Amino acid sequence: MMAPGAAAKKVEESKVATYGDVRPHHFIPFGVEVYGGLGPAAYGFLRKTQRRFRERRYMEANAEGGEQVDGNGDEDEDEDEEAARAEWGLAGASNGLG
Repeated sequence: MMAPGAAAKKVEESKVATYGDVRPHHFIPFGVEVYGGLGPAAYGFLRKTQRRFRERRYMEANAEGGEQVDGNGDEDEDEDEEAARAEWGLAGASNGLG
């Protein structure tokens, strides 16, 4: 039996081998398993996107003088990552993205 995310990782590796270097474009080999498991690149992309939205929301709230929201992601980043892994079926799995 394969570990959670292993099939998505293989798909991502296959896409990198197929498409290779596509400069000047930024290529993200987004692999998703049947039951929603994500490959490392897909998970990293979503995590980075979440962080950017959080920072943008923080900047907008401060510019408007509104209520403070956590924008830097440092204090609760581990909790966010654990919650995301549980939601995406990756609980306990590590993808090396830190």
